[in-house]
Amino acid sequence: MHLTALTLRDFGKEVFRDARMNSIDDGLVVVGGPQRAGKTTLLGALRRLGYGIEQNPELPPPADEHNVRATLQYDGHEYVLKVKGHGDPSLISTGQGPDLDIDDIYGTVSRRQYRQLFTLTLDELKRLPDTVDDSETLSEVLLGAAYGEVSVIPELEETFESRAYDIGRSYGKPTAQSELRAPMNTIEEGISKRDDALDQIDEWESAREDLADVKTRLTELEAQIEELTQKQERLSVLADEFSELRKFQALRSELDEVETKLAKAMPENAPGRLDSLIDSFETNIERRDEILSELSTRSTDSDGEAYKNRLLTSKQSIEACARQISKWETEAERLQSNESELEDRREQLERQIRELYADWSKDVGHIEEIRTDSVSEARVESAVDQYRRASEDLEQANSDLQQAESRLEAHQKQLEGESESPESRSLHLRLLLRGGIVGGASLAIGIGTSLAGNPIAGGIIGTLAFIAGLYFVIRRTVPQATEVDTRRELKNQVQAAEADLRQASDRKDDAKERREEATEALSDIKTELGIPSDVQPESTLDFYSEVRDCRSELREIRAEETNLQEDRRVLETTLNDAADEIAAVRDFMWNEDSPLAHIEHLSDAINAADRDIENAESLEAVQETLSEHTDDFVEICENWDGVEGIDPAERSFSDVMRRLHEVSDTAARCAEICSDIEARESLKHDLVNKLQTGSTKEAYAEIKDANEGWLDALERLGDSFEGEDAVQEELLNTENQLEEANDELEGKYDEKAELENRIADLKSDEDIVDARRKINEGREKLSSLGEDYAVNRIAEDLTKRLHEQFIEEVAGPLIDEAGEIFQQITQEYEGITHNDQFDDLDFEAIRDGKPPHQSDELSRATAEQLFLAIRLARIRQLDVSLPVVIDDAITNFDPAHGARTLQLIRELADTHQVFLLTCHPENVMLAESYGGADQYWCLEDGRFTGPLDASDEVYDLLHTTSKTTPVTTTD
Repeated sequence: MHLTALTLRDFGKEVFRDARMNSIDDGLVVVGGPQRAGKTTLLGALRRLGYGIEQNPELPPPADEHNVRATLQYDGHEYVLKVKGHGDPSLISTGQGPDLDIDDIYGTVSRRQYRQLFTLTLDELKRLPDTVDDSETLSEVLLGAAYGEVSVIPELEETFESRAYDIGRSYGKPTAQSELRAPMNTIEEGISKRDDALDQIDEWESAREDLADVKTRLTELEAQIEELTQKQERLSVLADEFSELRKFQALRSELDEVETKLAKAMPENAPGRLDSLIDSFETNIERRDEILSELSTRSTDSDGEAYKNRLLTSKQSIEACARQISKWETEAERLQSNESELEDRREQLERQIRELYADWSKDVGHIEEIRTDSVSEARVESAVDQYRRASEDLEQANSDLQQAESRLEAHQKQLEGESESPESRSLHLRLLLRGGIVGGASLAIGIGTSLAGNPIAGGIIGTLAFIAGLYFVIRRTVPQATEVDTRRELKNQVQAAEADLRQASDRKDDAKERREEATEALSDIKTELGIPSDVQPESTLDFYSEVRDCRSELREIRAEETNLQEDRRVLETTLNDAADEIAAVRDFMWNEDSPLAHIEHLSDAINAADRDIENAESLEAVQETLSEHTDDFVEICENWDGVEGIDPAERSFSDVMRRLHEVSDTAARCAEICSDIEARESLKHDLVNKLQTGSTKEAYAEIKDANEGWLDALERLGDSFEGEDAVQEELLNTENQLEEANDELEGKYDEKAELENRIADLKSDEDIVDARRKINEGREKLSSLGEDYAVNRIAEDLTKRLHEQFIEEVAGPLIDEAGEIFQQITQEYEGITHNDQFDDLDFEAIRDGKPPHQSDELSRATAEQLFLAIRLARIRQLDVSLPVVIDDAITNFDPAHGARTLQLIRELADTHQVFLLTCHPENVMLAESYGGADQYWCLEDGRFTGPLDASDEVYDLLHTTSKTTPVTTTD
């Protein structure tokens, strides 16, 4: 199951109101926000999503009513999960998915289990979190629900042991306080009654005397057998331990000749610690030399150590430059491209200006001296229009004047060749009058037809009517033309031509005068606006328009040039500042006067320095490790009386290594001595324990003097024999004597039984029956108690084995997997075990060659890594895939441990949706570099920003706030 959307409509009136996360990825989701941004409240909401919101004063109060809504994907179907108020959560399918209950998704994971396993803060990484009532509850959460039934096993074991102890104490004997005492008393009472009955018989005395003699011999034989048995026991032990005794004596003699003071003063595990230090020291020395060599080759001054110091000092600046260099290169390319494009535009504009006016070929700046406002443009347009109209009128007047002169000259020549008569003038007058009448009628017909809606038809009809009328007039008039004198007509035409000539001349003078005025007005405007005077009047408006466009383009180019210059200045300043930062670390080709031309060198230097930071940090870590190992070595020497140490401040690491080998050799020799001492003491301990066990103790107590030790008695006995064969021979003789004594004893017992039967027969039947009843009663009670004692002892043993089997089969796999995770995180510890105390559960960290460390003996970060490993292992064991929320649970981890932890969280994100909540920018970088985060979100003032594919925005938000806000952690 994974969430695809989350809406916190009302969850804390001061925190979340209508906050939303949509399109949530099903892998590792990083939510970064400064302190008090709402991350802890978001964790609280996710904890309660599948269980409901309880009445809890620790929760932030809602504005109206708690209201949380989530969209989730489960088994390929989409569902909506709602939690409102303090009611139960509801699950609704949004498509074709089957109807499910919350339990179908969350399985058997309880609210407590989900909080302790799936939603982790620093509190959950303590031995006993504040939210857990007791250690047994935590044991059930971590080791599994089966613990609820198995936890009664220790109680049953205690019950069986207590009952067995009440019956027969530790060894099943009828002591005064055990329940076996009462039936034994009953048996003894029956025996007593039986003996009393036999006293009444006369023959009893004789039989009793014989019985006394037999018993006397039995006592003698038993004493002899006891003595032989003890001797046999002593010789048997001596035979079994003869070789061990000789080893002990040899080791004692050897150690008496050796100085053991230095060996005894050697700290515990010193050889193993020294060997481990040597291995680690050699590895780290080799690693240091490799890194120093690599840094030296990459450093311009060939000083790897100095280069490392410069890198670490400028780490933040280098990393900041590395994040920005691609942006700077892009900006530089943009500036250069825009500058080149702008230069092309300027050159094209200058060519256009030079083509516009040849005299501006050397200085195109003249164009800016011309005013180009809208008022001036209107004036130029008006003046040019007046000049153009006057020129057109003058041209038309000249044309009309030439036509009038031509007509006048033609009419005058015709008039000179004709004589005028009255009839001619009358004919002309009639022809003219009739022609006018016909023309007017034709015009009226055409106009009428046009007004009727058809202009073309009107024109055609009018023309046809005019032709027909003219034809009619001519037909009526021409026959009379021969009789009319044409001279009068010619005079009229001459007069009309003269009139047209005068009118054309007047129009020409008027147009010429108006053009001169327009030319003078346009010249004044050109002088006023700065337009060159030799620009032709008819071209002035076009010239002015082009000037206006060129000037506007020039201003636009200059504005863009100014902006680009400012952008270039800012970028050059930034690059020079960055170059100063990098130059403090390593040399590279740079010219602060032309930074854009050398940006590739700066980029190479930044990237190289950024790559070298990791080596610098590794070298720093290696040197710190070597210093720590030196301190460990100094500590070993200081705690070992008689061994000369080393001052790390005055010696090099090579001196430390040499001295380490010397002290390690000494420790190896001392370890051999200690091993011999330990073997001697072990032999002594085993021999003494052997002598103080059961019948052996009684056997040797017979020969041990009051002030003599047990081992001294064994040595004294052993020294009385030349060798192990002599002991075996004496043991065989003793066993033969013991066998003969036992055979005689068996015969005497048969004789004794026969006598006792005779005495029993002489006793009254009633007394004997009563005595036998008493004895049987005691035997039955004793048998019942003995059986009860045996059952309880067996039950005690079985429950103990059952408890151990549970630990092996149930808790074992969890501890093994958690140990592997812990080893991956720490790279130091081999695994994890626990103390088997479920009512006070604690875990222990295992390291090679060293005693296990309990959780309270570990550093805070290591303890948190241990409990995180257990929870990750437990999550893997559960057959549910629920979202995992980690709220700054790796705050106390150093970068190396944090990186390895993020790799494990990345593996978990392949099967579970993981929310990583953090206010630390370094955790965001770890999540990106080692956790392969799938998605990023910003959380600020109860509002989410996202989803984001890259970490830059989250990192910048946290990095900015971390500069002004002190970092605190929550225990």
